[in-house]
Amino acid sequence: MPNYIKCEKCENYYQIDEECSCARHSTTMKEYSRTIVENFDTFRNAKSYRKKVSTKAIRIDGPFKVYTSEGIMTCEDGYLCLDARGYPYPVASDEFDLIYKEE
Repeated sequence: MPNYIKCEKCENYYQIDEECSCARHSTTMKEYSRTIVENFDTFRNAKSYRKKVSTKAIRIDGPFKVYTSEGIMTCEDGYLCLDARGYPYPVASDEFDLIYKEE
């Protein structure tokens, strides 16, 4: 019976005499920051996209914590929103005002 070990990066199991074959190890992750994106020539000709679905949101005064599909997120003051799949996520008040308008 082969022995298996757990990959520390992706938590997949693989045989001891093999290497983990997950995508996180096979490709190099590209990194972007606001500074890089602002100076990125490709975005000068980028298309504009709008969301296809409306967002449900309620205002939450004061700090709150949300268990999202990507882990725990906190917000000092803002909105609790639901994405298209029904998962909750926080949006800070100032960010919400920039992105959303009431229908």
